[in-house]
Amino acid sequence: MSKVKLLLIIFSSAVGGIILFIAGIYGYSYFKFKSYEAPKEVSAPPVFKKEEDKERYLGSVGVTSGKFDWKNQKELIPGEGQIKGHILKHGSPCPGIKIQILFNGNVVSELATSDVNGEYIINVPYGEYRIDGWKIDHETADKHLAGKILEPELHFVSKNIEVTENKIAKGPSLNFIDPIKILRPLGIIPYTENIELEWSQVNDTKLYRIQIIDRGLNLRGIDYRPLFQTFNDRPTTPKTSISTKEMGINLEPGHFYILEIEALNEVNRPISESPNRHEDGFFLQNK
Repeated sequence: MSKVKLLLIIFSSAVGGIILFIAGIYGYSYFKFKSYEAPKEVSAPPVFKKEEDKERYLGSVGVTSGKFDWKNQKELIPGEGQIKGHILKHGSPCPGIKIQILFNGNVVSELATSDVNGEYIINVPYGEYRIDGWKIDHETADKHLAGKILEPELHFVSKNIEVTENKIAKGPSLNFIDPIKILRPLGIIPYTENIELEWSQVNDTKLYRIQIIDRGLNLRGIDYRPLFQTFNDRPTTPKTSISTKEMGINLEPGHFYILEIEALNEVNRPISESPNRHEDGFFLQNK
């Protein structure tokens, strides 16, 4: 075999190898990236409340007035002074609830537990304090306040107190009640232009005030758009039901929604409300 022929064979083999190598890399890259292609965004319905789910406390475990610095909170050393308050359930004593009081922007008291009379006592040094709020232990709340919410009229307002040797200061007194129960719509519902909304009745109610929250494509996402921007915009009804047609609104198919209801008495004060929770939401299917 001549040298020229041998060189041509070697060159052809090298070129062929390079072509095969490039083809291999391309094929690997193509199939690799195709197999890891990002999935298209879908609005999958959430897992709604099941019958066997354990009932729990449905209200807030903490309420503050103004800004409270949770990141830099300090624990108050107990003293000889006392702050007393009560924990009630439907106006009757509720023992066993652990509670802390929030002071002066970033100070947290010791834990106190309500007794058989519903009374709790917080021991503090003598002095002046600004009560900024309170928080209760969620485990004791789930145990003793399952299915309850905080009475709406008792949402906290900051106040100044003085604790002396001869003066026991008054702390927050809390009353927990039954919430309004959303009856429909719940879960995944077929698309319709007119949707009926219904909820449980509350005694001594003059009007029910309605709000609908649009959670967009993800019930647990960041989208949170109230359909009625002010209290005056929110529709009211003396009945325990209303339709979207009566309210003059259309809901977007493929969106998640949460219905919020307030019960108002004769002087338009809230006496109960529905808990704002994912399990009471609904998903409107696409057309």
